[in-house]
Amino acid sequence: MPIPDLNSEESYKPIKAYSKTKLANVLFARELQRRAGTRLLSASCHPGYARTNLNSDTTLLMKLFGIILWHS
Repeated sequence: MPIPDLNSEESYKPIKAYSKTKLANVLFARELQRRAGTRLLSASCHPGYARTNLNSDTTLLMKLFGIILWHS
């Protein structure tokens, strides 16, 4: 995660900003677990690998747009 441009002020791309927030969630969960030790379980999950029907009503055009947006 580039700390100098943490707020994406120099270069903003929605997918990159989203990715930074997901990485921040993982880092937060990891540090929380380190500090809490065995008193609690801190976990984070990548939402992209969860098998859901979230996009079941999405049209093919929107799926293609999402793929293009993700790789831009």
